[in-house]
Amino acid sequence: MKLFTVFICIIILFTAKSFGQQEPPLTKKDIEKLKREQNIIKFLGIRMSKHLIVELEDNKPTGREALLMDTYYNSEGQMDILLYYNAQGNAERFTKFMYDDYGNKTEEVRFEADSSLINGIIYSYNENHHLIKQADYDSAGNILSIHRYEKIGDSLILKVASLPNGKLIYSKKHLYQVPIDNGILISSVTYDNESNLLDSVHYEFNDDNRVSFKEVFNFTNNKEIQETTKYSYNNNGAVSKIQTNSNNIVEITNIEYDDFGNIIAFITQNTDGNISKYIKIKHFNYTQNK
Repeated sequence: MKLFTVFICIIILFTAKSFGQQEPPLTKKDIEKLKREQNIIKFLGIRMSKHLIVELEDNKPTGREALLMDTYYNSEGQMDILLYYNAQGNAERFTKFMYDDYGNKTEEVRFEADSSLINGIIYSYNENHHLIKQADYDSAGNILSIHRYEKIGDSLILKVASLPNGKLIYSKKHLYQVPIDNGILISSVTYDNESNLLDSVHYEFNDDNRVSFKEVFNFTNNKEIQETTKYSYNNNGAVSKIQTNSNNIVEITNIEYDDFGNIIAFITQNTDGNISKYIKIKHFNYTQNK
C-alpha cells in the first residue's frame, strides 16, 4: 500500500483523529490515490488487518503481543469497520463506515462494544463529489455542529458552527498550490470565533511533490509552541520514516512493508535508539483463517 494508505494508518494509529472530520477534504488527486489503494486491497482479497502492540522490556520487544485494533474491508476494498480493543484484549468500541455508489464516504458511526451509539458524522457532497458539509451528532442522534467547506480560488475555507444557535466555533483556511485538485497543500491557519489565531501549519515538498516537512505553530495564552515533522520515502514512493520534534522531544518512527507493499510494522524510537512503541500489522485475505 503506498503513500495515501500509509497516512491513513498513521492517523488511525498515532492520533486521536481516527474518528473526526476530514481536514482538509480529499482533493481529486487524493481520491484517485485512495481508489488505487482500494483496488489493490480488492485484488489481493484482503478482508481484514490486525494491529498488534508488541510488549517491550528494557526497550526491546519481548515477542508477546496484544490486540490493539482490527480493520475490516468490504468487497470494494473500502474500510468497513474499525474494531478497537482495551488493555485486557476485549472489544471496547467500533466504528462503521458507509459509502454511496460513487465511493464517497457518507457516514461514520461510532458504537460501544454492546452496539449502543456513541456518536457519528454525516458527509455531504456536491455534484462533483467534493465534500461541502459535515454534520456531527451525539448518542441521541442530535446534530451538535455543522462543518461547511467552500473553495475560493486557491483556498479552501472551513467554518464550524454549533447547533442549535448556529454560533461560529472556529474557522480554518487551507491554501493550496494552483490548481487545488493537485492536492499540494501549502499551509493552513485556524481562527477562533473572535478571529484570534489558534494555529498555523506550513508544508514543504520534495522534487516528487511529496510532503517532506511539516511545521506547526500553536498559540495558547499568547505562547507559541513549535512542532515539526520530517518525512522520508522508500524507492516505491511510500513513507519509510517519520521524525517528529515536539517541545524538543524527538521521536523517529520507521515503517516496514511486505513484498506487496502492505504495511507490516510501525517502530517508534527516541534519539538514543530505544524503542518506545512497536506495532505490527497482519493482513488476512479470504482464503486465510485468523
